[in-house]
Amino acid sequence: AAPSLLPGSDTNTGIFSPGANSLAITTAGTQRVTVDSLGRVAIGTTTVADTATALVIKNSASGDDHTLLDIVCDTNETARVRFSEDGSNFPGEIKYDTFTNFLAFNVNLAERMRIDSSGSVGIGVSDASTGDGKLTILASGTGSGTANTRVFMSGYEVTSGNKAGLWFGARNNENTGVIGSRTASGSIAFETYS
Repeated sequence: AAPSLLPGSDTNTGIFSPGANSLAITTAGTQRVTVDSLGRVAIGTTTVADTATALVIKNSASGDDHTLLDIVCDTNETARVRFSEDGSNFPGEIKYDTFTNFLAFNVNLAERMRIDSSGSVGIGVSDASTGDGKLTILASGTGSGTANTRVFMSGYEVTSGNKAGLWFGARNNENTGVIGSRTASGSIAFETYS
């Protein structure tokens, strides 16, 4: 794609219009960035399939099947992706803290889940290590019926005899024990294996 507006003597790098009401940037003779007539931005591609899509990013490098989006912050700061309806507040957020190395997920203006630097996961608790395990779940709220902590596991269908369960075992032997629900009979089974 030959540019019509050049930054200097480089004739294959610059800005041009690929079509009506559209603008594009080309480098080394290849179209890299396009802003179409609807204001949608395409990077590494010229195609935006959905009218609701605002930004498309594609790695157009030959032989590289990965597309990476790097969000970089300064030392001991946070890198974030925020979600908003109108820009006045951001009730949803994915945040990585580079100081203590945790990844947090905010929903409805509050942190709901965190993965700490050791890989422990906390849901409803900001310190995942307080549960002395890899997964800690804490219900919020007070009063009868408002502070239940539940983990639901379900077999595929009731009639098949499939099981949903908690399995226990060492790293090299996953099947030393199970607490399971037999979906067909509705019973709970406690089993151990040698």
